[in-house]
Amino acid sequence: MPLLYSALVACIMYLLTACISSQWSELAYVLQAHPKADIFIDVAFGAVRMNINFLQIKLSADENEFHSNSSLGAEKAVNFCCQQCEASLQFLQSLCQNKSFRERLFRNKEWCGKGGVLCLVQATLKLNISPFLKEPLAVVASVSRLKARVLSILLHLCESESVSYLDEVTSIPESLELAKCVAVEVSLIEQFYIL
Repeated sequence: MPLLYSALVACIMYLLTACISSQWSELAYVLQAHPKADIFIDVAFGAVRMNINFLQIKLSADENEFHSNSSLGAEKAVNFCCQQCEASLQFLQSLCQNKSFRERLFRNKEWCGKGGVLCLVQATLKLNISPFLKEPLAVVASVSRLKARVLSILLHLCESESVSYLDEVTSIPESLELAKCVAVEVSLIEQFYIL
């Protein structure tokens, strides 16, 4: 089920590029101008976060699962989930590069003020890979790309000119605490790559 769900999320997102426009700026404009844009934002970010949670379950499989006869299947499932999560995050990253889409996102209290985006960032940054993977290099590379994409989304939001994402986040105490946790995760990743 997680494999099917992650594939459906990525496919549905990219179906929008076929139905509306393959140009990200046009697609972002159409989506943010729609009267139900907030529902789209809720569903899109929520679905990607659920994919990341499914991926963590796959990544944290125990030794028996990876060393059984179906270990090749388990590793293929992990790789597949990574690819689908990356495709979904790339879609969101491309939309967040558009200024008007970011500003619409800022007006969405659930995903901005209440920390929904930060929850997605935190879940992605906390992805841990099982030490029992036989061929972990491809998975390590995929997870690194996921973390880079989600940090890029956060960077785009923090670079906004008219509305401050950080002001929105810090206006609610729960979001402020979540932002502090995300900052700690980012600093841990930074220290890891410096070493």
